[in-house]
Amino acid sequence: MAFLGFSALAGGLLLREVRVAQFWAGGGAVPVVALSLEADFLLLNGCLRQLGSVEGRLLAKPARATLLGDCLARAEVISQSAGKEGFGWAVLAYLRRESGDRIGYEAALRHSYIVASNESWISALRLRLVSEEGGQLSGVVRQGYIADLVLLMQSLRMRLMVVRRYVALESFRAVVAEALPALPEERQREFLSLLRQEVRAAAPEADHG
Repeated sequence: MAFLGFSALAGGLLLREVRVAQFWAGGGAVPVVALSLEADFLLLNGCLRQLGSVEGRLLAKPARATLLGDCLARAEVISQSAGKEGFGWAVLAYLRRESGDRIGYEAALRHSYIVASNESWISALRLRLVSEEGGQLSGVVRQGYIADLVLLMQSLRMRLMVVRRYVALESFRAVVAEALPALPEERQREFLSLLRQEVRAAAPEADHG
């Protein structure tokens, strides 16, 4: 499945993810095969939303393990059949990490960077995946991650997200420092201005007088 045009398609599918999540919650059965581009997106994004939600995090261990195993099986099939469809590989990386497969996680993440290096919404997913590992990244993953940051920081909304993670995660700061010089000077100044505002806002009330 080609990835071209996928982000445009995604915008029209978000409401239907809720129905997929409800279907799973009700015990519905979805065959573990690669379906259409639309159906694959719905299934994978449904997995992300279910597992990452408050309800998903609070599931009893057996129930969460069952959901994770089901999602992992689907992501394995979809990513292998998709070839150059980077979203499937990024989701597979998340699911492998959740299941404790560190080697598999790194392999899927690396493949995602290779096949989908210029899609901002996939870059945002990868940012959430690996931002806490900034100091441990190397090779293709580190290069791809820095490229993700450069791409994401072109928009104000994404710059705000990066700034907040920069303040919250000390390990994230080194890769941001590497990415910053690749931005136009105006974007660098905007980032630093946002960063100062965020630091002031995060300071204890006592520091404000």
